[in-house]
Amino acid sequence: MAGGITDPAPARSAPSVIHLPYLPPPDDLPGKKKRPKRQRGHVDHFRTDDTEHAELAARAREAGLSVDAYCRLKTLGDPGLRSKRAQPTAASRQRAEQITAINRVGNLINQGIHALNETAMRAPEAGSRDRLADEIAAMRELLQSAIPALNAALAAAVWDDVRES
Repeated sequence: MAGGITDPAPARSAPSVIHLPYLPPPDDLPGKKKRPKRQRGHVDHFRTDDTEHAELAARAREAGLSVDAYCRLKTLGDPGLRSKRAQPTAASRQRAEQITAINRVGNLINQGIHALNETAMRAPEAGSRDRLADEIAAMRELLQSAIPALNAALAAAVWDDVRES
């Protein structure tokens, strides 16, 4: 021990649990989504019958507003920020339907590949391949080969919408 430096304590003398104070995470972490300062925190309800609801929805649609924004406009005089939104076009609706259909097929393929991988992992190792192992390998190749075609179809659906814009 030269110059007042002491040897560190052995690890066995350290406590088994070290209690640290709770420090809440900072609000301004990078990548954290910032919330707007003004939020509508209250939900107001009122009841309507079928004909009243249809009339209210029709008037709101004619004004180009949601039912909630229309009610704010009529009672408070202001529909609020972001109340006027463009209605989806026929092309954007069709593109959304195409993307949904493609995603459904892609999800089914992913589930099939996952099931095949689970089956292959749980199956005992065999000295020679049997018919089931051959079927699993063939099915895996078939499913994996379909993924690039799905990606191409999805890209084409998105590209069609970009060209129309």
